Order: sequence, then C-alpha cells, then structure tokens
Amino acid sequence: MLNEKEKKLLKDIAYKSIEYGLLYHKSFIPDLTNLPESLKEKKASFVTITDKILPEDRSLRGCIGSIFAEYPLAEDIARNAFNAAFRDPRFPPLSKDEFEHIDIKISILSPFEKIKAKNFKELLSQIRENIDGIYLKSPDGRATFLPDVWEKVPSKEVFIYELYRKAGLSIDYPFSQIEWYKYTTERF
Repeated sequence: MLNEKEKKLLKDIAYKSIEYGLLYHKSFIPDLTNLPESLKEKKASFVTITDKILPEDRSLRGCIGSIFAEYPLAEDIARNAFNAAFRDPRFPPLSKDEFEHIDIKISILSPFEKIKAKNFKELLSQIRENIDGIYLKSPDGRATFLPDVWEKVPSKEVFIYELYRKAGLSIDYPFSQIEWYKYTTERF
C-alpha cells in the first residue's frame, strides 16, 4: 500500500506525462533518483482518463495499462498515462483544450494468482465480485477487466461473458484452453 505522498507523486507524474506529450509528442520518463523506493519497484499499472464535464457513463477518455511488471512503477505510470491520452484506439488523441477537464485514476495491480478451475462453475466460485480483476489468456486471445468493471455488470456470469467477448472468443470456446488469473488493485 502506498502512502498519500506516494500517491500524489504518481498522479503528478501521470499529469506531467500527458502535459509533456501535448508539448513534445512523446512520453515523459521520470527521474527515479529522488523517488521513494516503492515507486522504483517494478509493478504493473493502468491509467484511466475521464472527462470531468461529461456524465459519468460517457466520461471515459482513455484507459491503457500493463498486465505484467516490466518497468519501475513511476515509469510505468508515465508510459500508461501518455498511452491512455494519445494512443487508446477507441479515442482521438487528447487535445490541449481537453487536458483542462480530465481526471486521472491509477490502478496498481497485485501479482497474478492462477485460478485452478476445471469448468465454468468452479471458475465462478473462485471469483470475488467487486474485489478481483480477471485476466483471461488463450491461444486465440487475451483480455483483462480491472475490478472496477464490476460496477458496470450485474453478475459474475456477465463479467466473464464480457471478458470472453473482449478477448474475441465465443462463449463456447474450449474452457480447457483458457488460463485464468485473478488479481486485486490499489486504486486512487
């Protein structure tokens, strides 16, 4: 768990990366020298950008993240903030005018825990609603939903069906060919 000072530093890095991107068309890479050790550890993260002016159900402006820990957390946040603002294929690149109206949410992923389930029913029994994020990996597709997606789905079944769809898999895809993982997030 990060303290309030560390969370503020990460949010500042995310905003600075987007601002830097608007000016120089590339991601800001923070100097790790004077940062707390917790922000230098390799961790995976997601950055979600919303438009504060639009209604909540239409406010998403970009969301990009990393599934696996490859970079120091501060750098991962900077990269994902830039990519969420300028490279999310669902949206045009963020403009200078829009920058004034954005809000940023950061999710830091825990290490993955493999779910050992032989069938759909066993899978559902091992998932905690409103707590677990799920990562699906198969030879034909992969996808993840962060834990906050639970706010938008009515049941575990719908959560998993939508994850299949996001991965480009049909619901009758062979269960035995899918690897399932769960994780939690620290979100701020």
